[in-house]
Amino acid sequence: FALDQVCCPVLIVEKSTVLFANASLCSSVGDIRPGIPLKSIGTLAFGSFTVFDFPEIVASCIATQTRIEKESSGFSVRFAPFDADTCVCTFARCAEAKSPQPLPSSITVGQPLSLATYRADEMERALHARSRMFAALSHEIRTPLSGIMGTLSLLADTDLADDQIDLIKVAKVCGEQVITLLNDILDFTKIEEGRLVFEKEPFSVQRTIEEAMEIVSYIAERQEIELISSTVAPLKQLVVGDRLRLRQILVNLLCNAVKFSPRDKEVILHVDTQPVEGRSDLTNVTVCISDQGIGMTPEQQANLFLPFQQAEASTTRRFGGSGLGLSICKMLVERMGGRIWCQSSPGEGSKFFFTIAFPLSEDEDVCTPPAADAQNRRALLIDSSDTCASLLVQQLTRWGWEVVPTLSIAEALTRYIIPETTTPPAARNGKPTFDVT
Repeated sequence: FALDQVCCPVLIVEKSTVLFANASLCSSVGDIRPGIPLKSIGTLAFGSFTVFDFPEIVASCIATQTRIEKESSGFSVRFAPFDADTCVCTFARCAEAKSPQPLPSSITVGQPLSLATYRADEMERALHARSRMFAALSHEIRTPLSGIMGTLSLLADTDLADDQIDLIKVAKVCGEQVITLLNDILDFTKIEEGRLVFEKEPFSVQRTIEEAMEIVSYIAERQEIELISSTVAPLKQLVVGDRLRLRQILVNLLCNAVKFSPRDKEVILHVDTQPVEGRSDLTNVTVCISDQGIGMTPEQQANLFLPFQQAEASTTRRFGGSGLGLSICKMLVERMGGRIWCQSSPGEGSKFFFTIAFPLSEDEDVCTPPAADAQNRRALLIDSSDTCASLLVQQLTRWGWEVVPTLSIAEALTRYIIPETTTPPAARNGKPTFDVT
């Protein structure tokens, strides 16, 4: 505590227990350890000055929430209430008591104080020190790492054997993971210290979703996971906010869903937009990202959004990651005025939701449905995924298309394509059975 640097003896009492005694007091009356009952002190002797019934005086100060001052033999003891449970006691000679040494800058003499003031002051300094250390380390590591990644890229362009190329690919993947970790640490420290600035510019929600899907698509492709996006009632207007931070939230949650999903499964991003009740200038953007992964217990979900936390210790070893991604998502969402939550059951996958209210821009979104000449068509849809086929049918139907879904090329050939080629054009009025296949 900073109070150890204060020359005057100080004792802090919470209810009937000693919370803190600074070095000056302990050097005068002996060691007073935090946590001991106040009644064990009983009569406290300070030099030639003795305070009798010390616990009773402290109890009266806390109960009445009034300052009490006791003087005897040239010494003064001041009892000041901090809050409903805490009292601070300062000791001084009577001459010094008229102009007592000021307490640390975080404490206002003569006003009620709280224990949280002390702890928050020390915690804030510790967080700033940690953040500065993380930022410095991240920058120092990034410089040589950039050189390593560049060298690997140049080396990959030379004449190498297949096994050497495979080794370079492994090294680059590891390097990319370190870069991602460094970016997470830098973002985490910026958000924690309040140094992260959010932009307020018009942007397209639909385009931002497409960008996030495109970024994660190559990771999903490597793991043979199908990414599916569905938007209910796309916005016709742009919204005002930080596009890059929204995309960062989407990418983090999508990567997390892909990471915990087994091969040949689906990750679905569902977006819904609804006007804020009573506000024509705001719209709620609600996103749900669901996976078919390992799922979580309620106990694991309780610590899910804490920094450097994952569902269990084995998760880091099995899936990798720093445990910062979801924590960063939570801090970003909350600083954008939204909220984020999770629904999950073991073995049944997880669903991550977040909702943010964005101001509407006067500009229209260019990502709009097709023009009139591209509507009212008939399409033959071939997709082995029931989920994906269902969402595509819904989307195309909203555009005014007639959609015939099939699950395989064989089914499409047998039921539609081959019969079409054998049907005379006259029987089809000279038009193809389907406009799009």
